Order: sequence, then C-alpha cells, then structure tokens
Amino acid sequence: MQRPYVIIVSAASVDGRIASKTGYSRLSCPPFDLKRLHEVRASVDAIMVGG
Repeated sequence: MQRPYVIIVSAASVDGRIASKTGYSRLSCPPFDLKRLHEVRASVDAIMVGG
C-alpha cells in the first residue's frame, strides 16, 4: 500500500506568525496565490482545510 502524497499550502511572516499583532493576515500575493491555489485544487483528489 502506498502512502498518500501531501501538498501543504500556507503563508507565514518572517517571525513564523500567520497574522500581525494587529490581526492583518494578508501575508502573500493574492493574485498569484489564488491562481496557484486553483491549480493545486485542480490537480488533487481531495482537499482538507483546518486551522
């Protein structure tokens, strides 16, 4: 039995946080990341979302 291939897509600041102290969470390039996210979603069998 083969193990599943896992792709993780995330964004973090230089200090490892996912949002600034003020709550600002737009840490990446939205147009580029949205395009890349849709490409990844189109190429996989399942998507798991969590926090």
